[in-house]
Amino acid sequence: MLNKMALMRHFFHTEEKKMLKRLLDEMKAGTKKQISVSAENLPVTLIKGEYPGKTVLISAGMHSGEYPGVPALGNICRQMDPQKMHGSVIAFHCLNISGLYAHSDALFPEDGGNLNRCFPGDENGTVSQRIAAFMTKEVLPHADFIIDLHSGGLGEPLTPCLFYPVQKSVKEESLNIAASLTLPYLLPSESRVGMFSYAANVMHIPGLLLERGYSGICEETWIREYEEDLRRALSALNVIAYEYKTMPQHLFEKVIYMEFEEQGIWQCRIHAEDEVRKGDLLGIVYDLFGNPVHEYRSDYDGIVMYHRGGITARTGDLLTAVALKKEE
Repeated sequence: MLNKMALMRHFFHTEEKKMLKRLLDEMKAGTKKQISVSAENLPVTLIKGEYPGKTVLISAGMHSGEYPGVPALGNICRQMDPQKMHGSVIAFHCLNISGLYAHSDALFPEDGGNLNRCFPGDENGTVSQRIAAFMTKEVLPHADFIIDLHSGGLGEPLTPCLFYPVQKSVKEESLNIAASLTLPYLLPSESRVGMFSYAANVMHIPGLLLERGYSGICEETWIREYEEDLRRALSALNVIAYEYKTMPQHLFEKVIYMEFEEQGIWQCRIHAEDEVRKGDLLGIVYDLFGNPVHEYRSDYDGIVMYHRGGITARTGDLLTAVALKKEE
């Protein structure tokens, strides 16, 4: 029975992998189509513009508790008029459906996998590895630009920011599109295991990872701001016509990630977007009796992008991400 089920899953997985590219190629210009792809039935909107242009991949819900991108992407797809578009949009509305409905903060409940650490994936692996492999082999090669929508996690206050790739072949083009957005802080990504970062730093496909909102909630303001950023990006990519004014931004070339060294009760002394100086107190870890265990201080001058906002500290968990000033 298990072998038969695996065979059926492989059959549908293979057929729907072929379907995505074929459907986009065969679609009439100036039309939209909503489909489900891969064995995990990922919801996708294909929008083929009336005129030739770039193919833009937009994804949301990679981390299932990072909500604002999901409704924002759905709203934009509904509002877009393909008869006025140049090029195509491939929109993956939620990459972690099971986690979304299980109220998981980020991971797949089936395997505990973090999809943003799974690339290039394994088509014979667990669910998160299979999705990563599907995206790597059947979706990413068809994209001219990638926009991946994220948020701060549960108990992780975050100031709006974005990550750009450090890969020289795509850095300039990615930053040109970043300049059109409302996000004030531009941070470098050297990762090679996330979807956007693998595509950029390994496959040389330009793109951006956007961060807005946090803590497993979804403010209407965050949704609208993401919609605005998507319109701006698509306009900068010459996919749609949309007028906007550029906004002040700060480009950083290094981010320091601090982690907890022990388990305990965290009392935080910082906020997202705080400016910290070397030696400033970030917070203190106490034991369950209330005795101080470890006092954490900044080793750098910089700006807090996001940090642990809850009270639990676990060894190896993120304490804070600080974007360094240029003199550092």
